[in-house]
Amino acid sequence: MAMKKLTENSNPDQKTIRILIIEDDPISAAVLESLLRELGFIDITMVTSSKEAIKVFFEKDFDIIFSDINLADSNGIDLTRHYRTVNPRKDTPIICCSTAIEKHRRECIEAGMSDFLDKPVAPDQLRRILECWLPSYRAENFNREGGGKPPQYLFIKPFRFSSTVNCTLNEKLK
Repeated sequence: MAMKKLTENSNPDQKTIRILIIEDDPISAAVLESLLRELGFIDITMVTSSKEAIKVFFEKDFDIIFSDINLADSNGIDLTRHYRTVNPRKDTPIICCSTAIEKHRRECIEAGMSDFLDKPVAPDQLRRILECWLPSYRAENFNREGGGKPPQYLFIKPFRFSSTVNCTLNEKLK
């Protein structure tokens, strides 16, 4: 399925979604940023360390966070624990970005990460993550694909257990 791009007629809330990318590898960061911009997201903040991430956590109210788990100065798992402890918006989805997700899956979930995105990032997997965690993105895609008003369930946050739900895992279970 092709990735959906925002248009001039897109939901204004979708255009203002605030995204944080925490990634110390410049190529991985550029790929993720490029895919998000291709989808029309414009408010993207990129940092390369946990120290920078902690600083920006309080400067902006992010709607979704993509975090590498192997940062040079710390790791995304400890960073997630810190964020969940000190940030008033503890329900912000934090997506683990890694090449070794299976190895860290349990630890990521226990730390409070919401979902997983394999590297290299596949456009359709990114779209599934966005549809799962961003209600306005789900509604916009429904309107484009099927027309009409989206069903009310599209505006409900995914069920959360132990502070997390895993959309990619749910896909594998179907």
